[in-house]
Amino acid sequence: AAYHSQFLKKLPNGESTIGFQVPFWDDILLSAARIQHTTGIGFLGCDFVVTGSGVKVLEVNARPGLKIQVANRTPLKPRLKKVADLNIASPEDGVQIAKQLFAQTVFVESSGPEKAVIGAIESVVLNLAEPETILARVELRASENIISERFGEEIGGLLDVTIGKKRLKLPVKKGETGQEDLILAGKFLTDFLIDVNKKVEHAPELLVADLDERKLKSLDEKVSELDEQIKLLSSLNPRNLLEQKDLFFSHPDYMPRFSYRTMDLDIEKLRRDIKRLPVVSHTLFPLFEKKIQELSQKLDLIEARETEDFSRASEILFGKVNQALYRDAVEFLQKHSGGEPDTSIEFDAKGAAAVVDKFCKKNTLGHWTISIIEDSVADMQVIKKGKVLIRKDARFTKNRLDALLVHEIGTHVFRFENGKRQQFRLFERGTAGYLETEEGLAVYNQNQLGLNLGEKFLTPALLVVAIFLAKKMGFRELFEILQQTYSLSDEGAWKLCVKAKRGTADQSKPGAFTKDLAYFKGERAVEKFLESGGEIRDLYVGKIAIADLKLLKDFDGMVKPKWVL
Repeated sequence: AAYHSQFLKKLPNGESTIGFQVPFWDDILLSAARIQHTTGIGFLGCDFVVTGSGVKVLEVNARPGLKIQVANRTPLKPRLKKVADLNIASPEDGVQIAKQLFAQTVFVESSGPEKAVIGAIESVVLNLAEPETILARVELRASENIISERFGEEIGGLLDVTIGKKRLKLPVKKGETGQEDLILAGKFLTDFLIDVNKKVEHAPELLVADLDERKLKSLDEKVSELDEQIKLLSSLNPRNLLEQKDLFFSHPDYMPRFSYRTMDLDIEKLRRDIKRLPVVSHTLFPLFEKKIQELSQKLDLIEARETEDFSRASEILFGKVNQALYRDAVEFLQKHSGGEPDTSIEFDAKGAAAVVDKFCKKNTLGHWTISIIEDSVADMQVIKKGKVLIRKDARFTKNRLDALLVHEIGTHVFRFENGKRQQFRLFERGTAGYLETEEGLAVYNQNQLGLNLGEKFLTPALLVVAIFLAKKMGFRELFEILQQTYSLSDEGAWKLCVKAKRGTADQSKPGAFTKDLAYFKGERAVEKFLESGGEIRDLYVGKIAIADLKLLKDFDGMVKPKWVL
């Protein structure tokens, strides 16, 4: 026991604090585990009392103090490290594992031979015509043994396997086994003691490396599934754009009131799932570590929608427009002001769709579909489901359409398709911070065409200016300053304001969505990369950031890009 700064050897009633057995101890452990399982709180403290009718719960604390660690003289951190990567199937399993890992005294029956100790992941030998060493996973609550479907007819319904020094014949069926080749059900392992913290022994180095690769692939699937669930932009795209646009131009004092789709995300569950993602010993894990952090930042931004915290959350995720970037954008606009308008022929949405479809088929991307939709923030955009979306009322000059082909298809689609060819879905979904390189490369590619794009050529720099000013003013004031300063059309100024102000709490007040600084800032980063000797082909291996290339050089499993502009 501990009281203030002293250790106590006796209780106030004179009884010793050491040497007695806590009654109902198993019930207390199971109750604590069930509370954890039910609440989903990562780290909690439970206060119990023992009454005449058994154990009762007094309190569940989400932020328990440290006194119990002081009293036991047992720090918590080493214990947490031991269980950090474990997936516990049930409270009962949790209690059993805790006893095996942390009991200071282990009572073993004296009769009978001493039992061998195996790990939760164990190297075993299949006794085939040519014996093969594989990795097996022990599942205490499994009802049957399962072996990977990669094994052929040599594995029937009976498994001949050597575990440690003991040869066993076990019933087995083929099926999905996850990262390992074999699942061993606990009920068949009564001759062994199982230590979940035991490291894999007697396995070839190649086998251990293969296990790390499988662990990373499992993590990759989980991260990709979470990323797919967090539909950030769809939660920030106003649903009533056309209505608000009409009101804004019809009434000189009207301030837009954007509405958004109802968020149906279980954010707390997603946060718990993110926290449970394991650490993996692999060259590429730093990419996943940064992506996991980005997933949390996306949730922060979604939760901050239409609140005073929105701008700050956006800057954490996408960065901010500082004075230096703002000055660069202003200087760019001054240098290129007064350019000739784009007078090339114009296409409607249907005509543009036909041009895009032809370009896709020419580049062996016939499986991509083009859809014309009623409402969207962008005139044209690609989504990861293999679709190009074009807004129904959009109009495209020929020059702009040619630029969009290399921007949307020659960059976004090409990088996506190359990412799909890699062994990890992360390169298809996008590494953390990939967007700046993605949009920067797209702008760089369209600028290389040397076409007269008129106002569209200035858009990346205008977005930076709009975001910078949006943090200082409301929607109407921003619209008027942009239009007056840069002689923008009504349509052009409106789109810039929507992009810079969507998601903010009140359109009459300062606040900005900073995602679209990526075009101007990213294009400069791509130019700098190429000027310093970088190869543009390297940026096409998937949806990656320039900063990722250094890590990818240490990994020899990347597939060379098939589509490069």
